[in-house]
Amino acid sequence: MAVKIDATGDGFVMDEFIVPDYYQKFSCKGPACRHTCCSGWGVTIPMRQYFNLLGMETDQPLRDKLDRAFRPVLKPSPDRYAEIAHDFRGVCPLHLESGWCMLHAQLGEDALPSVCREYPRGVRTDYANEVSCSNSCEKTLELLFESDAPIAFGRHAKPVRAPMQKLGRTVAERTLYLRTRACCFEILENRTLSLPSRILMVGRILQALDVDPNVDFRTVDLSVAPAARDIPLTYRVLQNISRWFATRNQSIAEICRDNEAFYQEGDLEAKYDAALRHFETVLPNHEIRFEKMLVNNLFFRQFPFVDEGASFADVFTGLAGTYLFVRFLAIGTMRTQSTPEAFVDAMAAAFRVIAHTRFEHNVGILLRDEDAADFATIAKLVQA
Repeated sequence: MAVKIDATGDGFVMDEFIVPDYYQKFSCKGPACRHTCCSGWGVTIPMRQYFNLLGMETDQPLRDKLDRAFRPVLKPSPDRYAEIAHDFRGVCPLHLESGWCMLHAQLGEDALPSVCREYPRGVRTDYANEVSCSNSCEKTLELLFESDAPIAFGRHAKPVRAPMQKLGRTVAERTLYLRTRACCFEILENRTLSLPSRILMVGRILQALDVDPNVDFRTVDLSVAPAARDIPLTYRVLQNISRWFATRNQSIAEICRDNEAFYQEGDLEAKYDAALRHFETVLPNHEIRFEKMLVNNLFFRQFPFVDEGASFADVFTGLAGTYLFVRFLAIGTMRTQSTPEAFVDAMAAAFRVIAHTRFEHNVGILLRDEDAADFATIAKLVQA
């Protein structure tokens, strides 16, 4: 296997990777992007790459910008040393009016910090060789929504930048990873059932894994009893969760505050039903879109090992919390919108938090704080 070291210290690896069907069509939208990935987001880079940037030979205008574009974080570590120093508009100093990056334009792709160069791609090599793109990028979502067909996964061999060190995983861990992924994705893409029912069936699989990691999935009872919706409960739980994330994540704060203001006064159920009807009119295939976002995010996040050390029951709580959160934000946001682009923008903002933080861990804690993490209550919430 040939490896070439580039300026940032990452390796080009030629190997066969599992990829989703849209992956090879991905390319950055550049100036056409409505919400660039460098704007309003706490992007951090490793110490080595920060000092590489400081030592680059450039012309004076770029040097002046580059010296001010990144600053050390308050509590730096080798892997998280500096962050983009956004201006008062939330814009990176290197972002040109044309929409391109000044550093990229003058010195090429390899001069970029790895996070800027690779985003939204994610290379995973510990449980399996995989590459995919994050839902936090609007182009990823647009590619997902080009077709209503379920996401297909195949193998593709090409040079990719990958970490030089693979984490040590046992054969048993890799086998469990792949067979659980295959089973749960098959369930989530079974459109003869409602999406809430499929999510709960995945919960049954994960519960069984907590009891016996070697369980034969064909023996698991996947039956899910219908649950009556409880809008006041759903609103209370999700509004509190939304408020918690809004105070910690600027990218979704405005969306969360707008939702809260909408539901604050008046008949809660009537408002919710009116917003839901409008949402279903604008996006009659919304369930397919949620399915594809969930599957893509689970692949990107290395489900079911999303959160190191978490039980499989906790993984299910994180999955349910992800669905509840994006659906809650989508229905509230789209009440005043009538274009698919508005839905993409809201979902990309939400997945900036979901795909790039310990969202599943945190939403699980919040659901438990609301006494809403048990299977029966989750069933009520997801079927609202």
